[in-house]
Amino acid sequence: MEKKEEVKKVINKGVKVRSFEVIKKEPIFDTPKWKLKIAKIFNIPVARKYRYAVKVDYYGSAKLRPSDVLTDQSGNIYTVLKDLNRIAMILSYKPMDSIPNITNLKIQGRKK
Repeated sequence: MEKKEEVKKVINKGVKVRSFEVIKKEPIFDTPKWKLKIAKIFNIPVARKYRYAVKVDYYGSAKLRPSDVLTDQSGNIYTVLKDLNRIAMILSYKPMDSIPNITNLKIQGRKK
């Protein structure tokens, strides 16, 4: 039997972002392949969404931990992959149309 990891909710914890840099963007295709082929034949542009990996330089009283769940002011959800001396690598949870503008991050959940 697998042990389910619990995530506790964090209240009033957040960090401010000094700078951020998009390291990698991975395309996510919501449309089926047959629709993509038809769009290619007729030269119809297809809206693509991307999942972004972002390097964030942050400050504040809270410290990010790997696998923290974060949100920004737009409501986008991120998770922390690595953290090293107030520089974190975060990954967007949902695919987005454009590059995110990250200024403040609020910690929503943390592993117990």
